[in-house]
This record gives sequence, structure tokens and C-alpha cells, in this order.
Amino acid sequence: MNKFKYKMQNFFYNLAGKTQRFMSGRYGVDQLYRFGMYFTMILLILQLFLRNSYLYIVTLTLMILNGLRPFSKKYSQRAKENQIYLNISGKIKSYINLQVKKFKDRKEYRYRKCPNCKKILRLKNKKGQHTVCCPNCHQDFNVRI
Repeated sequence: MNKFKYKMQNFFYNLAGKTQRFMSGRYGVDQLYRFGMYFTMILLILQLFLRNSYLYIVTLTLMILNGLRPFSKKYSQRAKENQIYLNISGKIKSYINLQVKKFKDRKEYRYRKCPNCKKILRLKNKKGQHTVCCPNCHQDFNVRI
């Protein structure tokens, strides 16, 4: 039994080394790949219930394209695609976080946008006309709450 255990450990050790050598110079897994895998899993689950052949073809195509992405040797192109994904997802996440924050603060604060620099300001919820100085661009503007 001890000999079998040694052979199995040696096999997995050699397999790990071969995998590392194979993956050297290749792009690997990134956030866009992870998103693509989650998205294709959701499409596969939908396809199980809908039984649509077009959805199956689209899902299979996306799964194959996304599965080949980590093995690409075009490092700069994959990094550029990932950066575009990160920019878009960052904007979406920041918008959602702002909406959650607005909802939590809805009784005490109001959020207004500076007309000059477009920065979003959090203002105390005091009724009436107020003059506000933007901390970013130092521009004064009137706000009605």
C-alpha cells in the first residue's frame, strides 16, 4: 500500500510539472475567463429548461471560445480584453454600490451631481435652497432640496 501511495504522489508531482511547463508563455485564467464560465453555466442551466437548439449552439460556442482563452499565447490581446471587461464591470459595480448607498441614506442625505465636474456629492437633507461648494473643483452652485 505504501508503494502505491508513493507512485501516486510521484505521478501527481510529475503531472504538475508538465502542466507548468505547458502553461508557461500562455495567458492563463483571468476575471473575464471566470465571468465567461459563470455565464455559460447559467446558459447551460437555462438550456436544460428551455430546450432551445439555438441557445444550445450559442452556449456551446461560448464555452469552447472561453475554454480556449487561457491557452492563448497572444498575451497582450488577452490582457487588453480583460482590461476592457474590468473597466465595464467596474462602472457597473460602482453604479450599483451608489444606488445601494443612496437607498440606505435616503432619510438623512440627498445626492446631487456637480454641474462643473460631474462628481456626485452627498448633502444633508435640509429643505430649501442651498449654495454648495464642490470639494473637487471648488465651484459654487445652487441646490434645491
